[in-house]
Amino acid sequence: MLNRFNHEKKENLLQAACSKIAGFAELLAKFEQKVTVAGKSKSTLTNYTRHLAKLALHFNELPTEVDPDRINDYLHLVKRSHNTPSDSYFKFTVYALRFAYRIEGMKD
Repeated sequence: MLNRFNHEKKENLLQAACSKIAGFAELLAKFEQKVTVAGKSKSTLTNYTRHLAKLALHFNELPTEVDPDRINDYLHLVKRSHNTPSDSYFKFTVYALRFAYRIEGMKD
């Protein structure tokens, strides 16, 4: 039951970003294609897309359009509020953003 709840929560997050953020659905489609072609796991895809959606909803715009200084402020906030030994939450945020930048032809 808990697994189903988490899956629905992730789907709702992606749906919210797709409906509220102009261009997010298109970025997500490209993102999913590139991650799959790169041979990343389904779990990696799920984590990356969830973190991109959170970023987009936080700024109310595409993550690739957010000013780098604002991105750094967000990353600082994430690092402080999700302090785990592996920093996995922070790392997934950074890796997802890096992958999105590459898809859009931007510098990391």
